[in-house]
Amino acid sequence: MMQDVAKKIVDALGGSQNIKSIESCITRLRIELKDPSRLDAGRIKELGAHWVTNLGGGAVQIIWGTYANLMENAIKEVMGR
Repeated sequence: MMQDVAKKIVDALGGSQNIKSIESCITRLRIELKDPSRLDAGRIKELGAHWVTNLGGGAVQIIWGTYANLMENAIKEVMGR
């Protein structure tokens, strides 16, 4: 289940080639995108995120809750990292 959601999140972030970095911090994912215009924040919220914040310059934070680290691992696995 989490792998399926992770794959959809990667797609909503513009694909694995658009993701420069990803790390978790307690309740959120911190992501750096190459092309932030490819971000589909609405789709990420539909997939269960509490909030998506585009900080500019490619920096994005996705608030997931206490399982953000599990989502980070699932996304990295889907991306082959």
